[in-house]
Amino acid sequence: HPFDIPPGNEKVDFVDGLKTLAGNGDPTLREGMAMHIYAANQSMGNKAFCNSDGDFMIIPQQGRLDVQTEMGRCVKAWFID
Repeated sequence: HPFDIPPGNEKVDFVDGLKTLAGNGDPTLREGMAMHIYAANQSMGNKAFCNSDGDFMIIPQQGRLDVQTEMGRCVKAWFID
């Protein structure tokens, strides 16, 4: 079953909304992969997120996604229901 979308009165940003679904390999050897799903209904504000291996694909199911890096705007995508 899919995870519930957070209700409007509960503020959940990208980091707080990440849930791990599966993993393979050994993180101590830095080999393998992990699959996550997220649900967010607010901006991260002044929080930061670091993905040190460089491979990260983020696909929104609905709504708008605006990703910004320390170098400025990186990706802007939106999906209409």
